[in-house]
Amino acid sequence: MADKKRERIAILGGGVGAMSAALELSSVPHWQERYEITLYQMGWRVGGKGASGRDQSCADRIYEHGLHLWMGFYENAFRQIRDAYAEWNARGYQPKPLWKDYTEAFGPQSVTIAMEQLEGDWQPWVLRFPDSKWKPGEDIPGLQPLDAWDLVLRTLAMMVLAFLGVRWQTGVRGWLLRTFGGFALWIAERLGPNPIVRWIVRLLETRVHGSWLLPFALAFGSLEHRSGEKARARHRETVLSALEQFAAWFETEASSNPDRADIAKRLTIMLDVGVTIVRGVLADDVITRGFDFLDDEDFLDWLKRHGSREPENPITRFFYDACFAYRKGRPGYHPETPCSERLGLNMGAGAALYGLLRLTGTYKGGIMNRMFAGMGDTIFSPFYVVLKNRGVKFKFFHRVTALKPTEDRTNIGAIEIDVQAEPKTEYDPLIVVKGCPSWPSEPLYDQLKNGDALRKHDLESYWDKLEPVEKLHLERGCDFDKVILGISLGALPYICKELIATNERWRLMVDRVATVKTQALQLWLNRTQAEMGWTEAPPILTGFVEPHDTWCPRDEIIPLESWPASANLKQIAYFCNVMPDCTAKYCPATCTPLDPAPDCPVARSLEDPHFPALEDDLVRRASLQFLNRDVHVLWPNCRDPKNPAEFDWSTLVRLDPNSPAFDQQYWRVNFEPPERYVQSIAGSTRYRLHPAESGFANLFLAGDWTYSPINIGCVEAACISGKVAAWAVCGSPNVYYGPMGAPEPITNIRFRDFKESGYRARTGA
Repeated sequence: MADKKRERIAILGGGVGAMSAALELSSVPHWQERYEITLYQMGWRVGGKGASGRDQSCADRIYEHGLHLWMGFYENAFRQIRDAYAEWNARGYQPKPLWKDYTEAFGPQSVTIAMEQLEGDWQPWVLRFPDSKWKPGEDIPGLQPLDAWDLVLRTLAMMVLAFLGVRWQTGVRGWLLRTFGGFALWIAERLGPNPIVRWIVRLLETRVHGSWLLPFALAFGSLEHRSGEKARARHRETVLSALEQFAAWFETEASSNPDRADIAKRLTIMLDVGVTIVRGVLADDVITRGFDFLDDEDFLDWLKRHGSREPENPITRFFYDACFAYRKGRPGYHPETPCSERLGLNMGAGAALYGLLRLTGTYKGGIMNRMFAGMGDTIFSPFYVVLKNRGVKFKFFHRVTALKPTEDRTNIGAIEIDVQAEPKTEYDPLIVVKGCPSWPSEPLYDQLKNGDALRKHDLESYWDKLEPVEKLHLERGCDFDKVILGISLGALPYICKELIATNERWRLMVDRVATVKTQALQLWLNRTQAEMGWTEAPPILTGFVEPHDTWCPRDEIIPLESWPASANLKQIAYFCNVMPDCTAKYCPATCTPLDPAPDCPVARSLEDPHFPALEDDLVRRASLQFLNRDVHVLWPNCRDPKNPAEFDWSTLVRLDPNSPAFDQQYWRVNFEPPERYVQSIAGSTRYRLHPAESGFANLFLAGDWTYSPINIGCVEAACISGKVAAWAVCGSPNVYYGPMGAPEPITNIRFRDFKESGYRARTGA
């Protein structure tokens, strides 16, 4: 019997949200005197949608759920991984870490590419972002919380660099501009910005040079923070005026140079998005009202409403693709359909706008950061090792099947769990590859009773009908006191049926917050990117064709796999995208209707044993079609010399000469309920549950499906959610980290709704 003086906390699931909550709870001084923490995990590894595994039968190669990158604005996530590596190294936990510091596990990525189709031909639009001087997770002395206007200005600074280069922020020109902007502000504060500042803007446009308007807008907008509230609104309108004047000047200048028409067109698109964002932020008073209330409208509709001439463009498409923002997994954009029901491109304007401003304006290190191994190796190994050594208990092979409310529906009264396998002794889940503690892609069967019999089962599948070793019935007050639910949204209709049936807020959440399947393809090649015909720097590329519109080379992980020299491995390529639901009715490669349309597999129950194989075959066939039909755009030298209509399969690494080369690559579809990506479709944010407000007194929520400042499916959102869940349990931590790492009270995390009675904190449905 557990010590009754300690609260028993059951954490269900092992994704980022669950691990984040466990890290925060076990960081409380003398926590073991107050709590007993047990984490229950289906299968043999933690990680949730970010789990990865090593194939010990094939060169220890890494299998991922898809492409995982850490954005430079992941302030909370980077702080947690920073602290985990520091503790792991300082205390000598075993197994030893490969990296002595978290910064050694990541590398900044400054080049991204948005693919653009011009008159039927695909062209790469290379976007280069300067590396930040700050490290991700590093504190900036004296930093104050940033509001929406600060985020706009930081994005505006990126536009200055894109159009005019760094010389406009440094040196004599930068000093003159700051001085000039300060003088203009001084005049405006005393005489009002109209007509004096309008005259300054006209002077810059006609007498000095129109290009000065853009950095003037940045300088004027930055300096105005010291003015009074009434003046601020007028100053911000001046910034917008200067931007609009710059846009008009730039378009005139660009039309006079036809030789650079393509570059000018791209810059014009960038400028159109930037000006529209400033216009929309001011018109909708986002600075005062926040971002949440915008989420009932799709982001493209919001841009169009505020005057964007081309809302769907490579920049916005890049962001939609990166967030898997296709309702039902379907491509296309149909503005005549109500945005909350629209198939195709669909993302709440508030979530998209805030995410875009954070991505481009508040990153540290690189705008994106690559991991030098798999997600499991780089992130979940240190999380697991630290938590295990702190005293958190891990129960692997424990599949949660149901949460049961008490009779009065005020608490969780019981948890039903199927025990999938029984270890011979305590299960030790990690292996060490090239000095890197890692997770295997299959259970370590030799540690399990009846391990050989388990080889024919998939212990991470809801479709697998393995008879449980034991059925556990955990009771409140006996086995647990509080519950942190860290299993993702897609599984809740299966494990929370009674909560959904009896609580309207839960029913609305599972009905309105959408999830989508994703698909991934990993290739190992014996030719470099250059030998395949790619001439740009190694990119993170998106906006390409379905079914794999996103590509990222992962050559940096080659040294951590165990390939023999004879394999001649030179390149690893990851591809991914959404996958349409009802795929039996739609071709997964083109998403066009099939005739005749077979039965929809999504409508099939978990009783259908053929569903996983059907999904796997759809991705396999779509990937083959993609390689034969589309990938030559990225790799011009990929075609078979003897059959130009087909991919050259000899470029793929093959260890088994008796098996086709493609069959020795790796592909997957994330159709399992907990694996489905949580989307941010228009109209859904208001239905997300707050991590501390589940409607059941002893139940707390952790994951990127809950409400947070970042209502996008990503590591940072899950991490913040885990922190809030821990705070709700024990009162710590009482802060989270906002843009650039400014600490803010966790109590600030509130849904802000303006639809009914003005600003208020939303605590109900």
